[in-house]
Order: sequence, then structure tokens, then C-alpha cells
Amino acid sequence: MSCWKSGGYNDISVPIEQFRSHKLKCNRIFIIENNMNYLTFPDIPNSIAVWGRGFAIGSLKNINWLDEMDLYYWGDLGAQDFQMVSQIRKYYGQVKSFLMDSQFLRSLVNISQ
Repeated sequence: MSCWKSGGYNDISVPIEQFRSHKLKCNRIFIIENNMNYLTFPDIPNSIAVWGRGFAIGSLKNINWLDEMDLYYWGDLGAQDFQMVSQIRKYYGQVKSFLMDSQFLRSLVNISQ
């Protein structure tokens, strides 16, 4: 069960000041750039998904408890998404991107043929 769903929530919006001051009891945080991907992201135990909202990702800067989390970033494969993953990695060096590498891109090319 995800951190939110354990509180009875499927989807919740929280002011950044409250998010910053309230450490969640999660192991992983998935920062999802695309809104549709965020809304359909699967329920992963001990995890939450956060919608990055484009370059508003800067609002996640200086959230001290994120230093202790496993952080993952998923954006589209556009140039701006790679800028955003670079930006969030400046705040939190442990951020890992997923579904954004050349191997994944090649797998999509193979599907289309």
C-alpha cells in the first residue's frame, strides 16, 4: 500500500510548505513529469508519486528529508525533460531516472517496426 493510500487517499494536493515540513513514512518517491503518467502511476508499496509539473520541479529544492529517500524521476524523452532531471539531481544526487535511457528508446523503435 502506498503512503497516501494508507491514509485513505488515492490522490492529494499539499502546499509545498506542508510537504517540506512533514517527513513522509515512505522509502521511495517517484517524481513523474507527465501528468497522465502521474495520474495512472501504479500503487507501489512504501512509495508515493509526485507530479513534477515541468520546471516547477524547483519547488522540491531544500526539502531536507528528501535527502534520506530513494528518489526516481520519469520524464518524457524531450530535451527539457533531461534538463529537469539534471536540475533535480543538483538538489538530490541520489535521483535515478527510469524509462529515459537509450536502451528503453531502442525498445520503442523495435516495437514500431
